[in-house]
Parts: sequence; structure tokens; C-alpha cells
Amino acid sequence: MPQDNSCQNLRGRSFKGQNLEGANFSYADIRYMRLPTKENPDPLRKPDNREEVFADGEFGDFIKPIVDTLDLYHNQGVDPRAIAISFKRLAENHPQAEFEIVAMEKRGLDKFLLRAKTAPDADKSELSAEYFNTYDESTTGL
Repeated sequence: MPQDNSCQNLRGRSFKGQNLEGANFSYADIRYMRLPTKENPDPLRKPDNREEVFADGEFGDFIKPIVDTLDLYHNQGVDPRAIAISFKRLAENHPQAEFEIVAMEKRGLDKFLLRAKTAPDADKSELSAEYFNTYDESTTGL
């Protein structure tokens, strides 16, 4: 992003497969969360009202909760007991991660997202791997 905080129009740009860690979108004019199609030329636009745009700095506030969280996404049959056991054990093993559950979402029939805020220096990749190893052990009875 430019140093002078000028607004950049990112309309139609794809960030698919890009590593955006450390990117500053505070002054970006972002119109799309998904690529447009002929049937839906403005999918998942944010802000939702097509007559509005983010004010200076608002997009950073909007996206920050997504970037600053550990997202534990289950994409097939969900075992709530195993989720509770796995997250509790993860929190006990890593008190320095300072977990704070900020969202739990059921997605579709058999998908689930547990989102937890963490300390800024937490290794989310390591934490996610440990969580899912514990989850898999809990669901297979090992």
C-alpha cells in the first residue's frame, strides 16, 4: 500500500493464493470478497450497502478480527465433545497463547468453525496442528 495513505481501488483484483500477512489494507477501497461472475457481479460486497464505502481506516478494523484469530475449521462431521476436549487441552498446554473464544459458527450441515483470539506472537500453525491431532485422537478413541 502507498506510504501517503492514498486510496487504492482493488476492484476485480484476486488475492487467491496470496500471502497477505503484514499487508496494510487500512486505506484500500475493497469492493469484493469474492470474484465477480456474470450471474453475480458484486458477490459478498462489503460494506453490504452498495451506496457506502469504508471510511479511512475502517477496513483494517473490519478485517482485523479475522487476521488476529486462530480459526479451527471442521469440514466434516463434527463431534462437539471432541472439540471441547481438544480446545481445553490446547489452552492448558499453551497458557501463553492467551486464548479467548470469539466465535463459534455452524456452517452447513456438517461444518463448524471455532475462532479464538490469541496473543500476537502465537504460532497459529503449530497450535492448529496440535488441536487437530488431539481432536483426531479424541474421535478415534486412541
